[in-house]
Amino acid sequence: MKIYLAATTGEIEWKEEFRKNLKKEIILLDPNPQPGNFNSQVVIDDKLMLSQATHFVAYIQKPTFGTTMEIVYAHIIYKIPVYIINPSMEYFKDPWLNHHCDIFYSSTSDCIQNLNKIFDA
Repeated sequence: MKIYLAATTGEIEWKEEFRKNLKKEIILLDPNPQPGNFNSQVVIDDKLMLSQATHFVAYIQKPTFGTTMEIVYAHIIYKIPVYIINPSMEYFKDPWLNHHCDIFYSSTSDCIQNLNKIFDA
């Protein structure tokens, strides 16, 4: 299992929870561009990394263009399961996000628990 982790640049705390609590055999693909890096190579690199993923997780406090595009790519182009973590559940009823998401979570720990179960299945 290879999980692509998507979020707004700078959102890193949740990724540490993934690193600590996911089964060690699960590979995390973590695009982590430098803040302020607007080079188009970032997009090329992220799409290549996304193409290697078997699952996709996005942490959304406030949607951004990059994360939104990654969600669409994961769902439509690569056809992999898409999981959204939105702690406030503010975007839970958004029709576009719902259409491209398999499961919504309000907590990182719930998502991790489910991914560990999927890995064990």
